[in-house]
Amino acid sequence: ASYALDEGHAQEKLTDYGLDSPSLTLTLGLSDGKEQTYLVGMQNPVTQEYYFLPEGGDTVYLVDKSYYTSFCDGVVSFAQVETLPALSENSLTDISLTWREDSGKDDVHFVYYPDGTDEIYNFSEFWFYDSPQHGLMSMDTATFNKDYVPVITGISFDHPVAVANEETLREYGFDSPLVNIRYSYADASSGESGTVSILVSDACEQENQRYVVLEGGQYI
Repeated sequence: ASYALDEGHAQEKLTDYGLDSPSLTLTLGLSDGKEQTYLVGMQNPVTQEYYFLPEGGDTVYLVDKSYYTSFCDGVVSFAQVETLPALSENSLTDISLTWREDSGKDDVHFVYYPDGTDEIYNFSEFWFYDSPQHGLMSMDTATFNKDYVPVITGISFDHPVAVANEETLREYGFDSPLVNIRYSYADASSGESGTVSILVSDACEQENQRYVVLEGGQYI
């Protein structure tokens, strides 16, 4: 929704509305081969709407702030969120966390044997901690499935913030990620299997959120 403000005087008052240096310039390609450009200026501090002007026009409009937020992140705003495999506790076969050296945390590696293993004394469990010092160590599978596996199977991505390239990966902290979460899976019902590697950055300051990227993925 929009409504007109300064009809017939826009070009005289571009500075008043922040349209001399727009916060957003949107160019649309039309079906007849022509283009139409729209300028979005500053935000009205009272209504929270944005000043809006068709390029070259003489009437300033106010548009809902959703018009600005829909386009302010560029094409990535319309990108489809990359999805992870749908997993159950029975489809995971291997989990590892590789931490950055200065994180103060130890790397961990867990492996799953569907029939247990007789390599160690207790071969009744299915999950094992692969310790670099002690080799395979039996895990309490019931506790592991209850407390640990849901964290891995519950990972999901919120929304893209940038296209992943050399510059943005460095900008969002992936030149030195905090942790690499890597897991393998094999789903008996669908026959699907594979390995997923998720890089997690510590650059995000928002509580309970982190920048993440699929290794080799398109978006951050």
